[in-house]
Amino acid sequence: MDKGAIELKAWGSGFFPQAQLLFDGDLLLKNQYLPLFSFFGRRTRLIAHRCKDCGIVCFGYRDHPA
Repeated sequence: MDKGAIELKAWGSGFFPQAQLLFDGDLLLKNQYLPLFSFFGRRTRLIAHRCKDCGIVCFGYRDHPA
């Protein structure tokens, strides 16, 4: 496993704002959405695992189109 920094970037207003999840600058996931319709539309979701004791969250991103 690699140690690094995970970063969530979101920008834009109006139509088609963007959101990206990066690990040390490498794109893991991206999403483009309409703000009002994102409540009703398809969301970017992944299967993840969390350990409440140690605070680690892990998920797979390769099966999701980036």
